[in-house]
Amino acid sequence: MPDILRGYTFSRQAARYRDTSNGRFVSRTRIVSLLEQQVNTAEQRLGDIVQSLFDGEISPGYAQSMMRDELRRLNLQNGALGKGGWDRMTFRDYGRAGNQLRDSYGRVTNLMNDIQSGRATLPQALNRVRGYIGEARRQFFAAERDAMRESGRRFEERRRLGASEHCEDCVGYARQGWQTIGTLPLPGERSVCGKACRCSMERREVVEAVDERVAA
Repeated sequence: MPDILRGYTFSRQAARYRDTSNGRFVSRTRIVSLLEQQVNTAEQRLGDIVQSLFDGEISPGYAQSMMRDELRRLNLQNGALGKGGWDRMTFRDYGRAGNQLRDSYGRVTNLMNDIQSGRATLPQALNRVRGYIGEARRQFFAAERDAMRESGRRFEERRRLGASEHCEDCVGYARQGWQTIGTLPLPGERSVCGKACRCSMERREVVEAVDERVAA
């Protein structure tokens, strides 16, 4: 498979991307921005598919097939982005994405049935699509957490509230501040907002303080 990010390499020791043109580390803000770009693009594509189905331009079977393909691409791509590239994806990473996809595929099937039977309106269908996107988005944060653990270094993380309205659970997680990596739930986990969560995780390396008396 092609590199997940052309012009970037991934440092396993630092758990960060490096720009091959200048050798400098790429800011995590840049990586998260790329995540949001591909998430927003996928949400638009899925929305267009649903709209075309309601307009009678495509069949339910074709719509279902295209939605499954888009979700498969997004889940795996988000995982590879978080892990540091396709070559760093493990059976665990593919298994996590596969488990999520099986659930998402079932949801897509139910959506198609509800649209055909008139039980789902266009706004309701688009809202459900947003939930599928939220589940795929979580793959990035889970894979990134694994990459940081595999680096052998110590990291901590804190919840960053998204731009949308926040549920009480997410606000509570954000108030906990910096925690050892793995302590806080990922966006969408153990929160009322669930799949609609658009929070993020801010992460940083824990640098051990040097005891000057020992160093001397």
